[in-house]
Parts: sequence; structure tokens; C-alpha cells
Amino acid sequence: MNATDKKRVVDAVEPELASRLGDVVVNYLSLTLPIFQGSVEDLFELCFPFLDGAMSEERARALCFELFRAFDKKSNTDAPEPVKLPAPVRIKDLFFREPAGPEVRAADYLPSETLFKRSGRRARIQGAQTGKSRDFVMSPSSFVVDRKRHAGSVRCDVFVENVQVSVAGNTLIENSSLHLIFGRKYGLVGRNGSGKSTLLRAISMREVGVPSHICIFHVEQEIAGDDVSIIDGVLSSDVEMQKLFQEEKEIQSGLAEAPAGSSLQVELDQRLSGVYQSLSEMQAYDAKAKASRILSGLGFDSRMQQLPSKQFSGGWRMRAALARALFCDPDFLLLDEPTNMLDLKSTIWLESYLKNWSKSVLIVSHDRQFLNNVATDIVHLKDRKLTYYSGNYESFQRVYNERYRTQVKQRENQEAQRAHIQRFIDRFRYNSKRSSLVQSRIKRLEKMEIIPEITEDPTLSFSFPECEALRSPIIQFHDVAFGYEQECAIFEQVSFSVDQDSRVALIGANGMGKSTLLSLITGHLEPSKGLLFKHARLKLAYFSQYHVENLNPDSTALNFFAELFPGYDSQFYRSWLGKYGVSRTMAVQKMDTLSGGQKSRVVFAYMAFQAPHLLVLDEPVNHLDLETVEALIHALNAYNGAIIVVSHDERVITHCCDEIWVVQDKTVKKWDGDFSSYKASILKDIDLD
Repeated sequence: MNATDKKRVVDAVEPELASRLGDVVVNYLSLTLPIFQGSVEDLFELCFPFLDGAMSEERARALCFELFRAFDKKSNTDAPEPVKLPAPVRIKDLFFREPAGPEVRAADYLPSETLFKRSGRRARIQGAQTGKSRDFVMSPSSFVVDRKRHAGSVRCDVFVENVQVSVAGNTLIENSSLHLIFGRKYGLVGRNGSGKSTLLRAISMREVGVPSHICIFHVEQEIAGDDVSIIDGVLSSDVEMQKLFQEEKEIQSGLAEAPAGSSLQVELDQRLSGVYQSLSEMQAYDAKAKASRILSGLGFDSRMQQLPSKQFSGGWRMRAALARALFCDPDFLLLDEPTNMLDLKSTIWLESYLKNWSKSVLIVSHDRQFLNNVATDIVHLKDRKLTYYSGNYESFQRVYNERYRTQVKQRENQEAQRAHIQRFIDRFRYNSKRSSLVQSRIKRLEKMEIIPEITEDPTLSFSFPECEALRSPIIQFHDVAFGYEQECAIFEQVSFSVDQDSRVALIGANGMGKSTLLSLITGHLEPSKGLLFKHARLKLAYFSQYHVENLNPDSTALNFFAELFPGYDSQFYRSWLGKYGVSRTMAVQKMDTLSGGQKSRVVFAYMAFQAPHLLVLDEPVNHLDLETVEALIHALNAYNGAIIVVSHDERVITHCCDEIWVVQDKTVKKWDGDFSSYKASILKDIDLD
């Protein structure tokens, strides 16, 4: 940094004000102004975010003018009008570490497009993001932008040090590093409540020092319902493209009125050529086809793509939000349980799409197989620390378990060594002949670096009680038909039987009637035609997200059980709930304070209490963490009754089910093959180009 440049800044702003602004601001101005190329107004837009509060807006403008003059800058009226930054540059995004060397320039650390011109990619995503809660607090963090060149552009790696995340005074992450390499696909794993979703929100809101030139899209909430069609909503999410199309229309309208051969026509032709070039570079004329392919992959057929978003449920609007994110092609895509609202086919499509994604992804997911197939790295959030592992989830689990066993062994060896030394000290402490040996061992103990005690996460384990044997079949459909309206049948001539040892996975696209079929099986709906037989002594238990979401928010799990199963004392209810991971504290909390995963555990406990012969499960793993999913799989495998499950989780299907039934074309057909062959048939029809 040139001392002369720093003196110019101090003289221009006056020493007293320079002292108030601090060295960071003064040094930044000293590095920036010598290479600054904009106007006074541009300089004001750049500097005002960190001058605000120290002075009025008028004083800040005057100060920028003085700085402009101090560095002999001149406004170039012949140059094209510079475009303002889409958002203010925050001073915490401008901290850097000085490397060794006599001279440092701001351009060596911060991309010039971040400082002096509009970041087109970031502008394209502006407006497509959904609103986010600010119910958390982040500590200031330093970062270093890795400015490696790749195809002539700035690399979008993220290196953030000293990350701290707190919610309502509760620290979730502290003294951790956030290291995300551009082009890698990260799975973020950890127990429910550890702070995974909060970390995603913090990154998307740039509260942990993520460089401002990196474009981030966080899929967290569904889009608002309005009269705009689904496909138009996806197209409109690319703001820059829409502005260029609007400019194209305006120029063409002007050309229609401009006199032939006039200077106005020449000027408009030049502008139109520039617009066409920009549209061509972003492949704008293929945009509608790209948006349609993405929506189709997520389950929207051509008719649904033309419908207004207000006609869709929250789950479908969440898919539309995911489609907008994929269409905008951000540098970093943040996905929080992206498969929760997807059917199996859409999950397979998304998995294939992300495997071919060239940018960076950070995913929170309960779907172990999804992480195995997509993730190149795993970030483990445990004990308020982020730890990084190369490879997919299975690789992480193998390395983590091995590391745990090694640490336990090292801890045991050190404890044995310390005990041996301590015994020697205790034995000869008062022996004058061996005092020097005792002192040396005391010093050795003091210098020994203690290996911390290794604490293993408590393993959740639960079971469904053994049920009595019933004669087969326990359920039988014969030529069953059903429709909510007489002229619009959902099922026609459906025939199948379920035995007590049946383990069936129902799969098919959303809207084909899987949940309707489960309602027919459970008796919530009656068939329009045909015969539906159920064993007279059959007891079944039904799990659905509807039941989870509609637990009385003002009640507690303890009261819920006392009302449904009266006649037991509170200790019995607590003990039963505890078997399913509902702690004593959770048992007395209001339902609306429990997470989705904790409510699911309450429903599992309720189902098991009924000692059913048949478990009917509609997307049972939504909102569960990976450990609870594993516990559920073990419980289902140990259960001696029948299982019928609808799930997008590949691991649940392959580990718990013996049969695959496909629901489509108003009927139910048994798939002749295993899940791998079904998945292969889906992949053949997927269009990713």
C-alpha cells in the first residue's frame, strides 16, 4: 500500500474523521481509489454503506467529491454510463489478509466486478429468492477470497474462519471454519436441532462473511400463490434476462417509428445488436425449453406448467421454488430437505440432475441414499463444530467410526499411562531418595496434553410390538373402483391381496392415487364398486404427514396419550414415549414447540401402542434425521406384521420391502423386478439435456 495514497485519503477526509472511520476503511479507500474508474456518484454508492452513521448523506457526498479530486479523477462523459451495484458493498465483505510482499493492491484480493460494476449473475437471481427469518445472530467472521482463475473467471470458493451461529442465545456453532470448494457437492449432516437449517439460512443471508460476488440461492420456502403460471414464474426468476427481453421490445418499437437511414435508427440498431449478443450468451432463446424440462423432471406436466401457481398446494409450490433455483443456475445452491415434497420419480430425476450440476451444492437431507449418490463431500455438524470428510455418506460413516474407535483407544491408553505414573508418584512421594524421579513424573503429567473424553451420540432404538398371527389374506381388493366424483374415476378394477408377511412399497408419480389407495385400505374412504375384504380381527396403524401436522398444538405428548389411552399413570406414559426417542422434557412440551421429527416420534409411539397387525406408512421419514431413519428401518425389519409404505427414500424401500407395486393408469400392478430395475427404467426416460 502506497503511503502517499493513504495520506491523500487522510487529508481529504480530515484526520479526526479518519480516526473515527478506522484503519480498515482508510486502508480500503487507499487501495481502491488509485484504480477506481467510475463517477462521483459511483464512488458515493460504493462508500456510503460504511460512512452511514458517521455523517449525513450530504456530508458523505461532499466527502466523496473531495476524495475524487484528491486522486485527480475525472468523470468520463463519453464513456458508457456505468451500472450501479445491485446491492451495497458491506465493509465486513471487504476484510482481507495481507500476504507477504512490499505492495498490496485491492484488485489482488477482491474481484473488480464486485467493486466497480454490476454483477450480472447476482442481478439475474435478484427477486427469485424467497423471504427468510432473521431470528438468529452471527458473529463477525473474516474470509479470504480464493481468486484462482478458471476459464477466465473468478473462482467461487468460500473460506470463512471463526464462524459462530446462535439462536435466541443458544450457541449452535462456534469457532468453526466454513470451507466450500466451487464445483463440489456437500451433504450437511447432524442430529435434529444441531443447527443445519440455521447454518444454511446464515450462508444465504451472507451473515457469515460469504464473498459478495458469489451468487447464492436458498430453497427454503414455497413460492407465494398468484395468477402467474408456473412456467412464467420460473422464467421471470431470471431478472436480467427479462430486462433484456423488455429492452428488445422497446428498441424494436422505436425502430418501427425511426426514419430510415437516420442516426436514431443506427443507434437503435447498435443497441439491439448488443441486446441480441447478451441474450445469446445466456442462451435466452432456449430458456423456455430449459424451464419446461426442469419442471417436467419435478413432476409438472405440460398442462400443469400453464396453470397459475395459486391453484397448487404448498408442496407443489415448493417444487416450483426448486425449479426456479435450478433454472437460475447460481454459484451456490442451498437445499434443505429437497426430497420431502417429491415423489420417487422426481427424486430420481433431481438426483441425476444434481450429479451433473457443475456448480456447488450444500444439501441437508435425511435420505442416506440420495447423499450417497449426489454428495462428493460430507460436512458433519457435531458438538457445535464443522468437520469435513471427503466422499459420500457411506464413506463418511466408515471414516467417522474408525476415527471414533481410534480416539477411544488413544484415550484409554493415555488414561492407563497417567494412572501408572500417578501410582508411582503416590508410592514414592515422601521418599527422599526418589524425590527427583517423583518431580520429573509430576512435570511429565503436567505437560501431557489431555485427550478429551470421547462422547458418542446416544443411539435411538425402538420397536413395534409383536402381533398375533392371523389367517391370510388380511386384506383383499377385488375389482375395486373409486372416484371422488362419479364421472372421474381414480381407480378401476383394482385387485390384490395382503398377507401378514407382506412388505409392499407403493410407488408412482404424485397424483396417481397412492395416498387415496392407503385411505381405502385404512377405511377412511369406501370403494365406489367392487369388494374390499378385511380380516375381522385386523388392527392397523396409519402414519401420514397429515396426522403429524395436525397434532393438537396446545397439547403435550403426555396429555395426548392420556386422552387416547386412559387408565395408566404418567410414569407409564413417559416410559413408553421414551422408547421412541421422546425425552421426559419433550413429553411435557407443547406440540407446537416440537420439530417435525419429534412429532413423528410421538406418532410412532402412538402406532406401536395399538399393537397392530398392519403398518400403513405414508412418507414416514420426512423430517427425520438420518439416525432416526436408521432406527425406523431396524424397527420395521424386526416387526412380524405386514407393511405397506409410500416413500421416496430408496433405503427404506430396498431394506424394508419385498414387493414393489406401481400405481398408475387407474390401477395397481406388481413390478416384475427389484428396485434397481425400476430405477433404471425411470432413468431411461429422464431428459437432463
